[in-house]
Amino acid sequence: MIRSIACFLVSGTFWLVAAPSFGQWNVTTFDDAGAGLGQINNQDEGEGLVRIQAPASGPTGFDVINFHDSGNQGQFTGATQVAYPGVSGNDFAVLIDGFVNLPGGFGTSVTTNLGINSDDGYTLRINGVFLDERGNQGVPNDNGIWNNVTLHHGDYIRIMQYERGGGASVEVLSDTDGDIGTTGDLNLLGSAASGVDLVGTSVI
Repeated sequence: MIRSIACFLVSGTFWLVAAPSFGQWNVTTFDDAGAGLGQINNQDEGEGLVRIQAPASGPTGFDVINFHDSGNQGQFTGATQVAYPGVSGNDFAVLIDGFVNLPGGFGTSVTTNLGINSDDGYTLRINGVFLDERGNQGVPNDNGIWNNVTLHHGDYIRIMQYERGGGASVEVLSDTDGDIGTTGDLNLLGSAASGVDLVGTSVI
């Protein structure tokens, strides 16, 4: 059940965020079946699917992002790993978004290495500003893509992941040193251990 819509303006662009009845990350999935786009081969086609197709599922709230459909898995393969809601197989897109909610509230921030393990590709934006994108990657636990970022209370994180074919999975991670080869400092972003909470509606 959707209770509210948050409207977010950055650089002249409005981002509409449908908030589920419980918080954390918002996850909305889109299936190419019936959309007429054919194969979802890159970020632009993934974004196009998000724009024109009705959601297959969501928005649904998830504490952390750790989805797996088939093929290679990521760093976290235990109880936090779940199936994508509403989609499976080939040619789909996943919109993952949320607002940073820090214990200290407005004016507080935390610096972290933000990583995305993704099969296939993704686009990452914070507050509407492009930060990173990757194409078809195929082996998510070997990606090691890190962006050293300072996250402020109220920042809006938006990730669009797309799947072309074969295996599919995605994790959103934080890591103290940005090296997935070291142990003890790798966490799923949004978990208590990561020190960063995500909520579905604006906290400003």
